Amino acid sequence: MLIFISGASRSGKSEFAEDICGRLCGVNGRKIYLATAQVYDDDMRRRVERHKFMRRDKNFVTIEKTHNLHEILDLIDLNDNILLECLPNWAANELFIDDSLKDLDYIKAKIFNAVIDLNLKAENLIIVSDDIFADGKIYNEMTESYIKLLAELHVMIAARADKAIECASGLAYYFK
Repeated sequence: MLIFISGASRSGKSEFAEDICGRLCGVNGRKIYLATAQVYDDDMRRRVERHKFMRRDKNFVTIEKTHNLHEILDLIDLNDNILLECLPNWAANELFIDDSLKDLDYIKAKIFNAVIDLNLKAENLIIVSDDIFADGKIYNEMTESYIKLLAELHVMIAARADKAIECASGLAYYFK
């Protein structure tokens, strides 16, 4: 099953996703926390440590992979439940890996194909993403390209997902 969870920053989506993963995990399956964040400053380091602290007693196996997620497919078993945290980090890592703007269609296909492959390899794949589309600002070309990429991935993944959920103010709203 593919579950897509989005919401604003600090909306409760990560904790909600962890709870879903725990409920879906069978007797023989592992709970895999697929962490895509690159730690590039103290604020990000604190956020990563906070997430680790929050899931310390939840028996997750953590795999840290910032890009090229298709490279971990051999580590995944059919009974595994993957919580991918998070799509915006992964997309940014793929798009800006060497500080040059990449072909958006190529990156979009690369990410979406990896989502499909991970979903086929595991029993359940839960993807967490941020809703970064509501501020109404116009940004520079690179940032606008990133926002467009993420928006298109949201549409593609939500369409493919068995469940699409948005978290707001600690509440979950099911769209499908």
